[in-house]
Amino acid sequence: MAKISRYGLLLVLFGLFLGGCSWMAVPRPDVADAERDFSTRLRWLDFPGAARHLRPEYQEAFREQFAALDGLHITDTRFVSRDETASGQIDSRLEIDYYRLPSVTVRTWQFTLAWEYVDLGRWQSGYWRIATPFPDFP
Repeated sequence: MAKISRYGLLLVLFGLFLGGCSWMAVPRPDVADAERDFSTRLRWLDFPGAARHLRPEYQEAFREQFAALDGLHITDTRFVSRDETASGQIDSRLEIDYYRLPSVTVRTWQFTLAWEYVDLGRWQSGYWRIATPFPDFP
């Protein structure tokens, strides 16, 4: 009888242990992952993919802006700084090295992007997106 009680207790403890793991919240993703994906998509001229990182109301203008830039070649992208604001947004400074044919002079364009976290609740992982309109390309 004592042996059955021990197995029963062990089974209950094991069930509680496994059940407790399922109640854990999904961790918040790092903004650096979103920045890296966005800059990589810019570098490879995947503007529809990069547009997915913006708020929905800014995506179409972003795609149209880059579709109109004939002869654009982006040679490098890099985030040079990151600051958190009091509201929880992240202000990231992005540098883009580019040239536009027929010129072969590489130019550097530097600007700031404001990232906001979109929380999807306790059971789903949220995501970071750009909260402001993308600046006009020089």
